[in-house]
Amino acid sequence: MRGEIRTLLARHLPGYEVQSLAGLGEGLDNAVYEVNDELIVRASKEADPALQADNTLREADLLAAVAELSTLPVPEPDFADPGAGILAYFKLPGLPLMDHPVAEPERLAPALGGFLSRLHQSPPEEVRHSVERDHYPLSAWLEDAERDYQEIAGHPPAAARHPVEDFLGRPPPAEPRAAVFCHNDLGTEHVLERSRRGGRRARAPGTARGVRSCGRPGSPARSGSR
Repeated sequence: MRGEIRTLLARHLPGYEVQSLAGLGEGLDNAVYEVNDELIVRASKEADPALQADNTLREADLLAAVAELSTLPVPEPDFADPGAGILAYFKLPGLPLMDHPVAEPERLAPALGGFLSRLHQSPPEEVRHSVERDHYPLSAWLEDAERDYQEIAGHPPAAARHPVEDFLGRPPPAEPRAAVFCHNDLGTEHVLERSRRGGRRARAPGTARGVRSCGRPGSPARSGSR
């Protein structure tokens, strides 16, 4: 794969000199590589060539659509090669919040809130071709939360358990009514923070996004309701 990546970079980014190429990790869908500490290359693990090409094009289209909508910097594809299942983009400046927490995280709320509001207010039709509809009922979310809580219930102190158990014992709210485009996994590992003079600035790296109502955490980009 590394030899193939070098060949593709020479084809799509002529003149770009590859000085280093390292694996960053992999998930169910992609293996990820870093070139020269600045370029991210995602290689699809899909075995079916037609599905691989379709998934690569759809992800590139989705990132481009998000870049048009987002109030925060997001990765924009520098090239996509559907036949090879390769998508490449340059890294955004900043450090993941999960590894580099800030002293006053509440100062990031306006930027992140504006980012999410912009996604939620965009017409779902603009991204319908790039995402699936994902309606995961709130009752199912509650069941998942209760199951996960049971696995760790013995660890938190009693004072921390009571509000969680009170929440889990209540019925879920009414189901959402309208479909919205939203970020699907906005965890601290997917938010970059870069200190700037006069304050701090949040950035949102490319992650799963979709139009949905509260689908399962960590699932692919989908569509749903609000």
